[in-house]
Amino acid sequence: MHAERGPVQPPALPSPDEVAAQFGAPLFTFVAQPRLAEWAINAERTDGTIDTVAVLYWYFDDPHAPAYRDSLWEAVRTARPRDPQPSLAEATARHLEHVIRNVGGRPEHMSLEEWMRWNPLPAVHDVRDTTLVVNGAHRPAVTIELPRWVGYGTIIGDSTVTVAGDRAKLDTIDLALVER
Repeated sequence: MHAERGPVQPPALPSPDEVAAQFGAPLFTFVAQPRLAEWAINAERTDGTIDTVAVLYWYFDDPHAPAYRDSLWEAVRTARPRDPQPSLAEATARHLEHVIRNVGGRPEHMSLEEWMRWNPLPAVHDVRDTTLVVNGAHRPAVTIELPRWVGYGTIIGDSTVTVAGDRAKLDTIDLALVER
């Protein structure tokens, strides 16, 4: 007689707090707000050490109807210094490009040329100065604004913190960041 086995469960993913503890530097997230809920966290490693952490969010068009949600893919990214260290403009452009490539998928009926007109990739020369609120204080920052997408970046201590996503969603939330 053989014992029946249930489906194999994947290992539990670490919580954002567990990843933050392993990160070794402050981790930044959006301030708490009704339209957002943390969904997952992605940690990138170099030589076994976490050097970049990205927080993914559920986005609610109507916070009173949470069943109807969409995602903000890797919306906030905190990166520790690395060698070579990209400029703030480069880090912001790379994060925004990563988000566009991962969630700005091209429909089958749309040519690449049409898709690129709607989703141009960011460039460092598109950067302009702005501010972001971090831990309640306005900090110097940069922004890249594209027709459908927007990205922001700031330096906090030794870390580079970037925000990227769909402009229509980011325009409806508080972009203020807080240290976790």
